[in-house]
Amino acid sequence: MKRLLVGATPSPAKKLPGWSSIYLDMLRIIAALTVFFYHVYFLRYPNGDVTHILDKLSHLAVIVFFVISGYVIAYTTSRKISTLNNYLIVRLSKLVSVVLPALIITGIIQFILKMYFPNILGFFVKGLSFSHYIISGVFCNEIWFYSAAPALNTPLWSLSYEFWYYIIFGLFYYRSGGFKSYVPGILACVVAGPKILLLMPIWLFGYFAYKLSPRINIKSSVRWIIVFCTLLITAILIKVIVPAAQLGIYPLVYANQFSTDWIIGFSIALSFWFLPLHSAGVNQFFYKAVRAGAELTFPLYVLHFPLIILWNAAFNTTNGVLIGDLWQVIFGVLVICCGIGLLLDKYRYLWTRFKYRIQYR
Repeated sequence: MKRLLVGATPSPAKKLPGWSSIYLDMLRIIAALTVFFYHVYFLRYPNGDVTHILDKLSHLAVIVFFVISGYVIAYTTSRKISTLNNYLIVRLSKLVSVVLPALIITGIIQFILKMYFPNILGFFVKGLSFSHYIISGVFCNEIWFYSAAPALNTPLWSLSYEFWYYIIFGLFYYRSGGFKSYVPGILACVVAGPKILLLMPIWLFGYFAYKLSPRINIKSSVRWIIVFCTLLITAILIKVIVPAAQLGIYPLVYANQFSTDWIIGFSIALSFWFLPLHSAGVNQFFYKAVRAGAELTFPLYVLHFPLIILWNAAFNTTNGVLIGDLWQVIFGVLVICCGIGLLLDKYRYLWTRFKYRIQYR
């Protein structure tokens, strides 16, 4: 992995043009909606045919998130000189600025359910769970063989993985040189544990898809044909490959399917490898609209599950049986998540200000 020494001059970064950026943003939107629809159907029709299909696809959506994350980190770290301190503050402030409010909102929803819908809460929460909020707040809910995201917000498991990928990558990428500089990164790997490390190659596939993108002169149109052919191959692999184990079973829990996840992750990264990396014209209104939608995928991902549960409890439950139009909860929760996401974005400057106070104190 490349070292970046303070004061060094980085090689010129490859550009990420409009259409390639739109492609990545559209994948983020589709992946987030896949997870969202899965949980909507799971809470309404746990044994339905659509639920079983979305169940498999929802985990693959997280694999897509990991590959995109690695790809974007490769792009951003290639653009400018930065220190480890700058890198960690930028990456972690983006995580904390959304995850912390999500944990607070989840806790409030748990309190509401406890007060007014205790029977429904009992389906999800067994015993005391306050510690799960604290552990998830410091992104240690998935280290080693531990798995303790709040029961009302299980999608937070992947954010613990993401956090440690940022930490581990940063400690190795920005090391100062010499054998001792490897020690912090190795210690971070030890703390993270085998589950998180087993899925890290998927994140690195995305990283190297950008760093090792082909320098040969290929027309953009040809590149896009290859990209979509690779996606078709990925779809075939998803259909054909049978996972070696089920998700959610200890000790690996969400990393149980790491071998098949590697194959799918590599195939997705391969499509990214061929993305055009030079400027191309794109309609700015369309670009900004897709970008805005992609920015809302993070709050949607971390908020939708507890909000679906609360919506069902408040509006769609009679005598413990879910009723009402499925599209009511879909539309209602989407609007709420987007509204909260826009509110969080409006006050993001507070996190930025806090970030720079830490940086330049």
